[in-house]
Amino acid sequence: MRRRQFVGRLVSLGVAAAIAHNLEQAQANTFKIKTDIDPTELSIAALQDLFAKGFGSEAIVAGYLARIEREDTLFKSVIAVNPKAIEIARALDLERRAGRSRGALHGVPILLKDNIESIDPMPTTAGSLALARSQATADANLVARLRAAGAVILGKTNLSEWANFRSTRSMSGWSAIGGQTGNAYDPKRNPSGSSSGSATAAARSFCAVAIGTETDGSIFARCTQWDCRLQADANSSQWPRRNTALPATRCRRTHGSQRRRCRIRSNGFVRSTL
Repeated sequence: MRRRQFVGRLVSLGVAAAIAHNLEQAQANTFKIKTDIDPTELSIAALQDLFAKGFGSEAIVAGYLARIEREDTLFKSVIAVNPKAIEIARALDLERRAGRSRGALHGVPILLKDNIESIDPMPTTAGSLALARSQATADANLVARLRAAGAVILGKTNLSEWANFRSTRSMSGWSAIGGQTGNAYDPKRNPSGSSSGSATAAARSFCAVAIGTETDGSIFARCTQWDCRLQADANSSQWPRRNTALPATRCRRTHGSQRRRCRIRSNGFVRSTL
């Protein structure tokens, strides 16, 4: 075996072990919570209705983590889960009980494409083994705004490695770390575009909202290919600034949300949903 291949395999094993450790930590927290909540098809508005009825974000997060563990082996849309997601949700529940609400996203679980940096204990890899242990020291501006609005960063989604700028023959939804993302409605079909992990995760109800990045179809391709079963938004007036991780171009990349359907537009970069 050549030295380069040997080192590559060692790195792969280390990455797999780190991801498994994060999942085990999240699951250890999850299984301490008894929840009968089925997060299938729940929108932001539906989640806020549950919160108003006394349900906690902690139980909602547990429901999503259980669903990811149960179903995502087939789709490989989630590249890492946040081992502190339950802890964050619990703190936000305490805020709500104390009479403080941060708005429509308070306690809402959100997945980030794995080229968007966050200070949670997960690497930002762009799907590449070269960045397998790359830990951000600050949130991307978008993530800082989501966090300030009360969102729970649930984890990171798979993507086309280096956001499809790996080569002229890169494959949609494949990365060295996450493997091949499956289409949400047929895992054997093309998931289309570099934000396919975010799209599949949203379509399979692994989160309330997933964030992708758009350069040339990475977000919108899914919605056209999947007969508009997803609602997508890419805010072209809000270009990524510092700490966004791996912009493919200087002037064309932006963030956007993916979820099931849309009702009203808010003042931020995420729209409220039905």
